[in-house]
Amino acid sequence: MILDQFFKPSYPCLRKCIVNLKGDELAFRGVILKSSGEFIVVRNAEIVADKKNIGKSRIVDGEVLIYKRDISFVQIL
Repeated sequence: MILDQFFKPSYPCLRKCIVNLKGDELAFRGVILKSSGEFIVVRNAEIVADKKNIGKSRIVDGEVLIYKRDISFVQIL
């Protein structure tokens, strides 16, 4: 799309990142595949932090859709 040349995505697409969510102390590690509209798509995702399993990562089957409004911050690896 022509607009993509002028307006870069607000999230680092095709980069390995940790996406930290607001409030739940939940974080996903994976590759941000796409950023569009109200959400981002994370592929090869693992849950790296949650309240019940601190210090243990769990692989998530498939892609994860995360609403941008729920993201606290993104760490680029």
